[in-house]
Amino acid sequence: MASEEVDCISELPDEIVTHILSYLPVADAFSFKLVSRRWSRIQVPLSNIYFSDETIFGKTIFFEGCSNLEKLKSEFVDKVDGFLNLFRGPYLNTFMVDFCLDNESAPAIDKWVSFAVSMQVESIELAFNNTNSQTLYKFPFDLLPEPKPFTRLKRLKLSACSLLLTPESPPPFNCLKTLELKNLPLDQTSLDGVLSSCLDLEWLTLEECEWPRTLCVSSAGLRGLRVHHHLPTSTIELNATQLQTIDLKGRALKLSFLVVPPLERVHLAFLNPYAAKIFFDLLPAEVRPKFQILSLKWFTANSIHARIPEFSCLKQLDFFSPIYREFDLLSITNLLNACPMLQKIHLNMNISSRHSESRIIEKVEYSNNMKYLHLEEIEISRFRGTSNQMKLVIYLLNNAVALKLITLIYSQCESHDYKWRNVEHLSQSKLLSEKQVHELLCKVMISHGAELIIC
Repeated sequence: MASEEVDCISELPDEIVTHILSYLPVADAFSFKLVSRRWSRIQVPLSNIYFSDETIFGKTIFFEGCSNLEKLKSEFVDKVDGFLNLFRGPYLNTFMVDFCLDNESAPAIDKWVSFAVSMQVESIELAFNNTNSQTLYKFPFDLLPEPKPFTRLKRLKLSACSLLLTPESPPPFNCLKTLELKNLPLDQTSLDGVLSSCLDLEWLTLEECEWPRTLCVSSAGLRGLRVHHHLPTSTIELNATQLQTIDLKGRALKLSFLVVPPLERVHLAFLNPYAAKIFFDLLPAEVRPKFQILSLKWFTANSIHARIPEFSCLKQLDFFSPIYREFDLLSITNLLNACPMLQKIHLNMNISSRHSESRIIEKVEYSNNMKYLHLEEIEISRFRGTSNQMKLVIYLLNNAVALKLITLIYSQCESHDYKWRNVEHLSQSKLLSEKQVHELLCKVMISHGAELIIC
């Protein structure tokens, strides 16, 4: 007599089925619940929900030029609706939708946001990949929860949306700690309406937004501002008495401080070679003494000028640059000389084999006799032992009288790497090996008490 087949899957206890579901993509997990009446009652253990082309359709969709985009939008909305109708859970940490949707899907999107709010979500992110400014989804802030002791929503990120604010219903969302706005039109009235209701807002991000020539950011409790922009000319007026961190990336941006904030950290990554100089020149003298950490990304072959205002309290400097052939590494000392209390330096030298696209490379002067009395730690990443790098290292060893540790993170280029073939100024013969660098620097450091690490 043939033995009966046993359905092992159906015999699994609910705890094991729940554990298996936790490893499945969103769409698969909820398709699984449709198999039987028993499994439909099992809760999918998800605290973070991400809806995208990958999680819904299982593949990456290129929206530009897609011939059946409208059909895909309809299917996407239907699948998300079906998912949320089956979802049972006590709360959500993260709710994210990343797909090419517009204002035609507003009723469904509004329902999704309301669902996330009802689940006591901590973070909402809507990224709609819509390049048509006329059809952007209008985010209604009145869907967000009123500030109550049990409100958990702390972060909101909107990309390719527009802001829907009405005087009759001011946005009751002062529970937010972080607000990120990307690729959306922004006017002064809308920003004022949002910030005036975010009494506890600590971080504001404006990334590639369209705003007027001058934009005022006024927030009493704001501690961090991140601005990534590519507008030709723009000014931001800052009225933030608690501002501690500024992160600026893109083209030259003028900052106007209506009040003097207690700035401690500044991160600069400007594509324009004169942007950093403009920033330093416009920085009020009352603000500079507050600096503790400066991170600078230098995307230009122009060397660093000696005319840099003093940062009397700066303790840490992080400098990143794709070093062009024309860049004089010793010009970095002009920046070091403006920081008499500097204690730690991190230099990331991503050496480029290309010439700069700039036709005019300015020659700069620098002092070679400055002593760094407080500099204790130096770390250099992507070190390759070029003569330019060795000159800078030896200079620092000779002038950092309090140095305790210097770390060189080696990145020796291989001869078979196509990027380095036939590159005269970085030919393999002109690069020092780790052993050669160690022997040479040990001779320089005979009378120095610092530790050398090459890795």
